[in-house]
Amino acid sequence: GNLRWTLLIGATGGPARGVTNHFWPDPLTTPDQPKKELFPGQWKEKVFKSDVGIAAVVGALAAWAICDGPAEVMALYGGPLIVINA
Repeated sequence: GNLRWTLLIGATGGPARGVTNHFWPDPLTTPDQPKKELFPGQWKEKVFKSDVGIAAVVGALAAWAICDGPAEVMALYGGPLIVINA
């Protein structure tokens, strides 16, 4: 049950911190320990800014794939990304 939600929406934090994730930093459930939020204070704004950056990169990669083909994107971006993060 919980593993599926974690994989589906990236839910983390658990009952102590409230169900939250990198894409939605405000807890989706009431935390058992509200003073121990996963993303306290100004971190929520930083998470949203990061989300905008992720969306911009994904959009740029999609545009590149549409213009020059997904094989080029995988060869010049995907391959090196996999090697660096291996």
